[in-house]
Amino acid sequence: MVSKHPPRLDGYEVETLFKPGFEIGGDHFEYFRIDDGHLGLILLDTNVRGLQAALVMASTRAYVRTAAPGQLSPAQVLREVNRHLAGELPPGRHVTALYAVLDMAAGTATLASAGHLPLLVYRHSAGKLSMVNPEGLALGMDTGPVFD
Repeated sequence: MVSKHPPRLDGYEVETLFKPGFEIGGDHFEYFRIDDGHLGLILLDTNVRGLQAALVMASTRAYVRTAAPGQLSPAQVLREVNRHLAGELPPGRHVTALYAVLDMAAGTATLASAGHLPLLVYRHSAGKLSMVNPEGLALGMDTGPVFD
């Protein structure tokens, strides 16, 4: 599932390129407002496919949407989501996540990863592409101490 319309933000150009697979899966990408000055961006993926993946992703998305409003720490949101998923996913199942909070006034982003692929950032002013890859364990693999 992917956000159909990228947000329009003063001073930013936001676009989305998403190429879905040919079967029902557990990919999810979404933008949402955290508060008046902050935008959340989340990428999620499961390690399973089919209907089971879609159900896992629906739960994960609901946990993110419950934890994110007013919370400016991506790491704290992922910790809260993990606490729910770790107790409900069967062994061998997990969800990777990359979550960024954009401070629109400051022009900065805070990022946390739960085992997801790296983020590529293009800085137009420098004409430079860089890879951002924070470390982190996938959601649902640990009940808290190691994940936290």
